[in-house]
Amino acid sequence: MAFQELLPAVALVSIFFTIASLLRGWRTTIRLPFPPGPKPKFLLGNFFDIPSEQPWLTYTEWGKQYGDIVHAQMFGNHILILNSVKAATELLEKRAILYSDRPAIPMIPLLAAAIIMATVYGHDIQTTHDRFVHLAEEAAKRFGQCFLPGCGFHRFARETARIAHEMNNAPFDFVRRNMRDGVGRSSVLSELLYHNDTQYGGSREREETIKNVTGIAYLAAAETTSVALVLFIMAMALNPEVVKKAQNEIDTVVGIGFLPGFEHRSALPYCEAVVREVFRWRPIVPLAFAHVTSEDDIYEGYFIPKGTTVLPNVWAMVHDESRYPDPDKFSPERFLNADGQLNADDHILAFGFVVPVICRFPDSSSHMLPNSADLVEEFA
Repeated sequence: MAFQELLPAVALVSIFFTIASLLRGWRTTIRLPFPPGPKPKFLLGNFFDIPSEQPWLTYTEWGKQYGDIVHAQMFGNHILILNSVKAATELLEKRAILYSDRPAIPMIPLLAAAIIMATVYGHDIQTTHDRFVHLAEEAAKRFGQCFLPGCGFHRFARETARIAHEMNNAPFDFVRRNMRDGVGRSSVLSELLYHNDTQYGGSREREETIKNVTGIAYLAAAETTSVALVLFIMAMALNPEVVKKAQNEIDTVVGIGFLPGFEHRSALPYCEAVVREVFRWRPIVPLAFAHVTSEDDIYEGYFIPKGTTVLPNVWAMVHDESRYPDPDKFSPERFLNADGQLNADDHILAFGFVVPVICRFPDSSSHMLPNSADLVEEFA
């Protein structure tokens, strides 16, 4: 039999197996339900179920009703809400290869910090009218504005893009000018640029990479620090007995009239517990940054399609009554053992979830303890 005569049969068999494979995959996914959640409406999905203000509170109530993982839809887009540390760790950490994509967001929050600016760019923030602080405030203000249809989205986007571009370039250009003029102090950025100039002949590609990498610190540091300190002050104002205990510990370890420093940290377990409780009691970011699934996945018998937006609900996690009884009460003792020393609960859920592990206190909040202790010492 000629080969040409076999072609139709070969093609038919190939088509059959292709269709069979597609149907098998379709049956596999169609048999598995989405995670439980509020019933979506036709076309709109759960658009009217998700509040525009403090959505984490609604998501927490959904968690009590539907479980650790909650599924919602909006205009055909899938949303997965994670309400427990277990689910977040299992998906965002152990399956990070599938859950590490980020949604395409045209505007991002761009913020600055005095410590970051001094370290990365060698710039001391001015007490008033600092250009870089102004840029950060403008970016934060615009990011918080409404950009739903009818709210002048295109004009808002253009102006925000301009500010974002300026924020990424202004401090970089500032350091470049200082290096050219032989002024300014040494910084992370100046060292990287000097190394690029001397070792790589001023590679433009490496320079652009350096600009973007150092810019990350500038873009996302100050607001979280300032908010944490404001929350600390609020917690102390509402709980004077905590201030008294912290003051007694500081006076015992450091001495009356002296301010504590980093070197005293290990000897101030109660003050450290206060800082941990601030992050738990009122997390800086109640909803951590969204992730997106890069492939289809199955978790506990539920189907999670590719392209699903995954929202870690930090508020629900740090107000989990099974882990933190009476969660609305400010109680540093949660983080202390019976002997008054710190326990092993050193995760900072407030800063979201990253690979390979969730941020821990020694790395992410080291600056908070001296600042908080100084406030206690000054105002107690």
